Amino acid sequence: MGQEVINLNTVFSGFDSGTDLQPKNARTNNQGVKINDIAGFAKIQASAPATTTGLKGDMLYVLADHKIYVCENSFGTLEVGTVLAGTPSSVSSATAGTYTGVALTGGAGTGAKATIVMANATTVTSITINVEGKGYKTGDTLVIAAQTVGASSTSFTIPLVAADTASIWYKTAALSV
Repeated sequence: MGQEVINLNTVFSGFDSGTDLQPKNARTNNQGVKINDIAGFAKIQASAPATTTGLKGDMLYVLADHKIYVCENSFGTLEVGTVLAGTPSSVSSATAGTYTGVALTGGAGTGAKATIVMANATTVTSITINVEGKGYKTGDTLVIAAQTVGASSTSFTIPLVAADTASIWYKTAALSV
């Protein structure tokens, strides 16, 4: 399939995951909306979206680059695969190894679990989210409980930085005007 030209008169149809698209009566075509009328379900703004705002599913049409942006994950979501960028506090008496499914407590959010890699008794190599958490804020301090990274390990913390909690926006289509 070749690349299609999308302009202000292009008609889009959108459905949420619960929509049954099977015909129910004689009408089998779907209704849509023209890009020119998109303000009914998407915000129109001058520049690209900030990563410090946004809820999953938000849509923006950006006048500067004529692209539609959709928010892939909400601001404050610790997404699976995110390697936390903050610097952990000191830990002692840990055991070198990889610890998966470690609950992260503290902060404004809930639900996040991580894989923690320890190089030795005091060196955290990485903390990577493996179960999504929501509602976190930049500046939150997450706590890893004592005896989590070894039978004698002390508790330690890691602060969340802006890169950890940013919204993820992506471009879906370039529009010609």
